[in-house]
Amino acid sequence: MSEYNSMFFTALDANGDPISGAKQFFYENGTTTLQAVYSDPDRTTPLTNPVVADSAGRFPQIFLNDKLYSIKLTDASYVTVKTLDNVNKFVADTVASLNASSATFFAQNISTTTALNFGYEEGRINNGDGTTTTIPAGTVTLADAATNIVYIDYGAKTIKAAVSGSQPGGGISPLFSVLTASGSIDTVTPLSTSYAASSFPVGGELFWPGSNPPAGFLEEDGTAISRTTYAALFAVIGTTYGAGDGSTTFNLPDPRGRAVRVWDNGAGVDPDAASRIDRGDGTTGDNVGTDQDDEIKSHNHSGGSATLAGSGGPATRMDGGTQSTNSTGGNETRMKNTYRMLCIKY
Repeated sequence: MSEYNSMFFTALDANGDPISGAKQFFYENGTTTLQAVYSDPDRTTPLTNPVVADSAGRFPQIFLNDKLYSIKLTDASYVTVKTLDNVNKFVADTVASLNASSATFFAQNISTTTALNFGYEEGRINNGDGTTTTIPAGTVTLADAATNIVYIDYGAKTIKAAVSGSQPGGGISPLFSVLTASGSIDTVTPLSTSYAASSFPVGGELFWPGSNPPAGFLEEDGTAISRTTYAALFAVIGTTYGAGDGSTTFNLPDPRGRAVRVWDNGAGVDPDAASRIDRGDGTTGDNVGTDQDDEIKSHNHSGGSATLAGSGGPATRMDGGTQSTNSTGGNETRMKNTYRMLCIKY
């Protein structure tokens, strides 16, 4: 089985914008003879060749045969955007899609020299201010006998590598981890496909107006997900919102149907901070991620007393006191609102 999550995971034009309806052609390597590709790992359901992207330029999962391919990316009008030759099983199985911000970096040209150099092709990142920066092809040097994280450094606008756990925090986007044995590269594992319009930090949250999260994000719905596949996110939130199966998975936050309240953190604004309930890992009280159920502030309704003078008749007196009223209203007390999906960057 050769899984190829699309070298051009999101097709982008020269301005870094998605190419609606982009096409990928898969050929026998070095020729223009189309070759079969599939939508399932057992390779029983062929895809149409070329494979066509959706309106956001995104391609589906694509599974290849165990052979070399040449690949051509075009726009919807068949104008060539990029071509690749010698796409092989190793690249397809271990690298998959490495879409980094507004650019696709191709993790190829792997050499297993003493220095363990890892090569990548040219790509482009979005600077977050409407401009982009081109990162030329190059190599990063990996530490021997260690798991390395290869990442985009948005401050330096370059590709760097560090031993897992020692990479910096904010301002980076992890691309993939590389497991190296003595003098050789064992496996390459993609870590994320970054949101094309931003240098979003892993673990950052995004309100999204659609029903499907954008590339590089997951809906916060409490799902248990892989600690390996989503290693970068696991490094940020750990088992804060649930330990999953206790060994291989962890839980996403699940704020669905709730309003978000800024952490009190000892300010005393939330009078019931100490009684907030479990966020998923047993933590309660004044801590990030804890919950509160709905409640109406304690109050009462008291009547008044008045003497009313009737015109041409006796006076009428209405006595005050605590009175019961009939129930009215709906199922909850709420403000006007609109739904959005809350997503988290992985």
